[in-house]
Amino acid sequence: MQRKTDDQSRLEILASAAPTEAPTLAGAAVSRRTWRARGAAAGVIALALGLAGCGGGSDNNDEPPVGEEPAPAPPAQPPAQPPAQPPTQPPAPAPADPTPAGFTKTGDVLTTAGSVDIGDVFTAGTRTVVLDTVNNRYYELVTPAAAVDYATAKAAAQTAGGLLASPSDAAKMAFVKVAFLAQLPVGGAASGGNGAWIGLEQAASSPTPGDGWTFLDGTALPGASALWNKPSEPNDADNATESNAENFGAIFGGKTVTETDLEMIYDAGVGTSATQPMYLVEYATKEAIVVAP
Repeated sequence: MQRKTDDQSRLEILASAAPTEAPTLAGAAVSRRTWRARGAAAGVIALALGLAGCGGGSDNNDEPPVGEEPAPAPPAQPPAQPPAQPPTQPPAPAPADPTPAGFTKTGDVLTTAGSVDIGDVFTAGTRTVVLDTVNNRYYELVTPAAAVDYATAKAAAQTAGGLLASPSDAAKMAFVKVAFLAQLPVGGAASGGNGAWIGLEQAASSPTPGDGWTFLDGTALPGASALWNKPSEPNDADNATESNAENFGAIFGGKTVTETDLEMIYDAGVGTSATQPMYLVEYATKEAIVVAP
């Protein structure tokens, strides 16, 4: 006789205890297999949860946990820019043409010793203007139809666009001497009444003939300056004390033709020196020169 299986024995016991609830042999077997399958599935799920809690269970770490949004990607960085280069300096502009409007350059001003070029000569009809290229000043020695007093010369210079000249230091006076040596009287030919007015004035009622002298450019001229014709100038018409006789300055070409002889200024204003046949105009720029004053 075949031995009963454990499952059959259990079914018989169940049938005798509760016949209506006894399962069939096939149903019990199915139930047992189902129970085992569910148990295996539960074990698999538990194992998967355990691995997930430890960070395992997948080789792909880029996937976010279930129910969580993936972290936003960092913003894209702009490409690295090369270091800024300093701007290049534009080339220096070409020197402006120094020729006054209506004039033509006709030559240069040369020193008497060594023939060094120190200026430019410009002409327009009978007018001649020279440029001191060192001090950047234009000069014009004007010879009017008749000799004029200081006030007339001062007003005429302003009408022409300039001022009576202020050769207020040795360098400016040296240029004037060289530029106008042919027109100005030199040495014994100078009389005090045949020179040229310049922009030099003495304050009224100064203590002595040598006090209170100022160029129109604002530069003071002491009585002891080497620009005065020495030994006697300024002398206020040969007066030892100030008498307001000669309160304006004029120049001649100096004692000699040597360009370093700059004792060219004398005071004038009364008697034979009340008028001068020339006056020296200074222009700050070429644009200031009036073509037909």
